[in-house]
Amino acid sequence: MWQSTFLGFFGKKNLLPKKELFSKMVIKIISMKVLKLWIFVDGYCIKIYNYGKIISKIISKMRRFYGRI
Repeated sequence: MWQSTFLGFFGKKNLLPKKELFSKMVIKIISMKVLKLWIFVDGYCIKIYNYGKIISKIISKMRRFYGRI
C-alpha cells in the first residue's frame, strides 16, 4: 500500500540531480517506513526489520526512548 503512495510522491520530483534525488529518496523512504511503523506497529514490525540495518537501528532507538514497541 505505501509503495504506490511513495512512487506517486516521487514521480513528479525528477528535477534534482540523480545523486541528490537518490539521497533525498533514501531519507524519505526511511522516514515513511518509520511513520508507517508508528501507524501499523504490529503488522509492519517484521517487514521493516528486514529492510536493513538502518531501519533496525531506528527501531532500537525508538524502543530505547519510548519503551517496548
